[in-house]
Amino acid sequence: GRWTTTQLPATLSEFQFLVNQPEFRPVLAIASTEIAQSGAVTLNPAELVAGRSVIRMQSAVRLTRFVRSASGLPVPNAIVRAQATETLEAGTGGGTSASTGPQGEFVLPVAETGPFALLVTASNQVPWLQTINVEAPTNRPIQVTLTAPRVMRGSVMDREGQPVAQARLRLNSWNETRLLSFEAETDERGTFVWENPPSGSLRVNVSAADYYSTQDSISGDATNVKLSIQRIPYALASGTVVDAETKQGIESFSVLHLWRYTNVVDDPIRWKRYREYQGRGGRYSARMRIYLQEQNAFLVAGPGYMPIRSEPFVGPGPRTNHFELRRDPGI
Repeated sequence: GRWTTTQLPATLSEFQFLVNQPEFRPVLAIASTEIAQSGAVTLNPAELVAGRSVIRMQSAVRLTRFVRSASGLPVPNAIVRAQATETLEAGTGGGTSASTGPQGEFVLPVAETGPFALLVTASNQVPWLQTINVEAPTNRPIQVTLTAPRVMRGSVMDREGQPVAQARLRLNSWNETRLLSFEAETDERGTFVWENPPSGSLRVNVSAADYYSTQDSISGDATNVKLSIQRIPYALASGTVVDAETKQGIESFSVLHLWRYTNVVDDPIRWKRYREYQGRGGRYSARMRIYLQEQNAFLVAGPGYMPIRSEPFVGPGPRTNHFELRRDPGI
């Protein structure tokens, strides 16, 4: 129960430190001869340096009982986690956990009192979540009975009803908490399987290459789920760029994507400066992410030449244009 350190400051006036031990309640200590802080233990600086200070810790509240399956059998090696409800949005970093024994028994020390979320997970079992109020000096025993195992099957389709292979499904939240994680990937038929999803409200993120990511709310009790994502529209721009006089291909030039809102009066033309496509040897090929229902175009420019703009267009698909650039006469 003793400790030593060589990292103390030269002056211990108002020096504070926190003492933690998993099976005891944390203690905030302050070295001072004058200042007393509410909720903290005040230590004499001289006594602390001499190694004569004593800090007394109170035992943590212990949550105890058993975890049983839906058929009443003990569930060994289950993980029981308790976390203060005020920290749930931050994930599972602030909680404490314990494993169940051969008979499904567990003892879980909790340092603080108040409302806690109690999460139980086990292999081939549906996760269990319940909010409890932890009270001192001890809590009544907690009986956990897990739901019978089940399977959720789902599919991811595009807006045309075609399956999306290699789409990624990720659990964002469960009943407004981030206590559980899950990821899956669809097969060539756009389907996925989730074994033992938790009951309640699930918020999931669906993403795939060349598709917009989406978030959907689904029920963990559903046996079949259908999700939909929208393909990102692209224009496949290609063609040639030559000198207007010599008709020879221009060795080096750039292609920029232009767009503007059609439903805004006198809306200015915008361009993506950060995404510039390079052409070589009088030819170009660019895969441009466009804006649906907006007017699109692209600009071709080369060193020493006047830039030229394509005809505006709406919607995805191949766009072939051949340009003749005129020399810039300069000022």
